[in-house]
Amino acid sequence: WKNIHNPGTHDATLSNGTNTMFCPSGVDSSRCSQGFIMNRQKNTSSLNLTNGSDDPYVDLGSTTTVAADGTASFVVWVKPDDVVDNYITGLASADSLRIHNATQIKYRAANGTHHVLPFSSGDIEAGKWSHIALVKAGGGSNEISIYINGDLNGTASTTQVTSNEEFDYRYIGGLPTDTFRGQLDGFLVYSDVLSGPEVLRNYNATKGSHRN
Repeated sequence: WKNIHNPGTHDATLSNGTNTMFCPSGVDSSRCSQGFIMNRQKNTSSLNLTNGSDDPYVDLGSTTTVAADGTASFVVWVKPDDVVDNYITGLASADSLRIHNATQIKYRAANGTHHVLPFSSGDIEAGKWSHIALVKAGGGSNEISIYINGDLNGTASTTQVTSNEEFDYRYIGGLPTDTFRGQLDGFLVYSDVLSGPEVLRNYNATKGSHRN
């Protein structure tokens, strides 16, 4: 369980002094399984980051590194307020995963190339839930695949990812310098490569609580 941090503060509390816990998806609409209030004036169990004044985000407490030739899969439900450079996770703008626009996700590692991952169908829309899965293969290929709502919506061969392009992440729902505006839910990180059927299974199992 991790607390939400606000830039400019030194404790793990919101600006009103109330501890807020990061809870799993699918729990009761007003309380998480440990009995803590989850929402910030919302009626779902999602992480609500819609606030223009305090720019909240989740601090995982330590940095995790995905090696340049390593494998990883990031899975999350997003309901963005807008679809212009909305940051989902990372360490800083040099290591980040973000919604670039309605038809593109951007992945950047170790201050390297912005790897643009376009969709072939199914735009991400403001104010609506979308399921995103970014899957990074390791070894020699380092190919990154993007799934939107369970569908493989385009792949990008990231041969530019070299030994110095590790991906570091510590924050969810924005970064200390870059924000996510909207709601996040069901955020999962795997150390291996999810297959297409596994991504689809995750989407189908959780879409019932993310209806638009």
